[in-house]
Amino acid sequence: MTETVPIPVSSSVLGELASIGIGAAIEYPIIRDTATCTATGIKNLLSNLTQQYELYPALAITDRVISKTTSVFQVVRHGIIIRTVEGNYYYIGGKSNYWAGGRSFHAYQGSTEFLLSPQGKESSPIWQMIREAQSNIIVLQVKGIRISQQWVNPKPTVNCQEIIVGWALDVLENVARSSVVANYLPYFTGSPVFNIKVPGILIDESGGKLTASALLEMLRSISRRPPFPYYAILTHKSIPPGSIPSGLYTNLKGFAELIFMLFPAYIQTSLCNFITGNVGECVYLNYDSPTQGNSDFSNPTYYDAYYRYYKEMLIGAPVFSSYSCASGCKPIGLSGLIYSILDNIGIREYTFTSMIVIPTPKTVNGEYTDDSIMEYANMLGVGDILSLSKKYVSSASKAEATLISALGLSAAVASAIIAIVTWYEDWERTYNEAKKYADTAKNVIDRVRNYLNSTHQYDLLSYVDECVADSISELGNEALNEDELYNYTISCVAEHRENQAY
Repeated sequence: MTETVPIPVSSSVLGELASIGIGAAIEYPIIRDTATCTATGIKNLLSNLTQQYELYPALAITDRVISKTTSVFQVVRHGIIIRTVEGNYYYIGGKSNYWAGGRSFHAYQGSTEFLLSPQGKESSPIWQMIREAQSNIIVLQVKGIRISQQWVNPKPTVNCQEIIVGWALDVLENVARSSVVANYLPYFTGSPVFNIKVPGILIDESGGKLTASALLEMLRSISRRPPFPYYAILTHKSIPPGSIPSGLYTNLKGFAELIFMLFPAYIQTSLCNFITGNVGECVYLNYDSPTQGNSDFSNPTYYDAYYRYYKEMLIGAPVFSSYSCASGCKPIGLSGLIYSILDNIGIREYTFTSMIVIPTPKTVNGEYTDDSIMEYANMLGVGDILSLSKKYVSSASKAEATLISALGLSAAVASAIIAIVTWYEDWERTYNEAKKYADTAKNVIDRVRNYLNSTHQYDLLSYVDECVADSISELGNEALNEDELYNYTISCVAEHRENQAY
């Protein structure tokens, strides 16, 4: 066994939790050993520059939110991005009834952006379908924007299936074992009220609509950082009747489990330091402390108005765990997603929040497939939402391919254009809208290249397409203005020249 992990709760506290919340004995040696395997497994993955992204959650939101929104915690959700063997990307995670149409759905994972830009305004079918879905977890096909490296999926959990002792340990661990919920919640519980309230700094009013432009940039930035590890006890306790809508209960009752997550988060600081080795980041866990944290969070008036439902942001957050077997620790794996928040159980200075965890899609030989994703969506009752999202993504992908093949644009520029236009079920409508931007982009590319050639700056020619793509992303709809796009692109290229001087 590897070095001992600083488990944030004692055996006596877990004994009380067992009698109050689980109704079965918790074997502390199992809790200790699975905590060590889980925390060490996550720590090792985070030190791997590529594989660490298995652990990163996605952060999801829409450009616009409905007028009833009062807090950022109502609209940001966690989830995961899965790439299937067929090469398609899916968002599987939390949804918010405060999301509005009219613009796009965004998910950020490891700073990579995934997008769904359906046609229509707030009454668009897909947005209404999302808001009316009984499931808190939805499945959407999304389109990756300029993915720069091979995508890494989270691996499923592997249990003990070795010898008799291993099977016995597996049975014990199926009662309760340690797990970690990966999330970015502390960045928000630590935010001042003028960031959290709506309208406010991160979600403001523009043209009579609530827009989340500033929040989108914050989510992109946050998503490139390793997540915070929240300690939790994962059980196989059956979910109580009434905790899930009756239409879904039959489908999920044999799969959903209860998890007991430890709060306040600052109690877990030592565990965070052990896993991440980043004391400067782990200090964010202090912000939900009533004595040493965010003063706005501790203010009763502000808390009731803006922070009370902060745990709702955890819906969709991935749960990771590792089995401790006779042969040693199994690899860290994805055990499920947070589906909903239930009750709080107070034990001494601790609060254990009970939550429902649901499994993730099945894999075939360890790989996710389009069929397994659709089967999973149907189990959640959101297959119709997934089917409609697939139509939009198919349209966008075909339009993007045509921009490249027919107009000679680079993949980077074509992807940037598709990211700012509306996607229709009819791909030709999507293409026609994109072509206006493509024609402008082609003119700018020619102008910038001519300028660089005439000034003998040949070493900067390789940056032109990248800079045009970046400028389109920054300008959005204003990228139709050729002179504006040209000026932005020239500035971008000039920055590369300056960087070469150092």
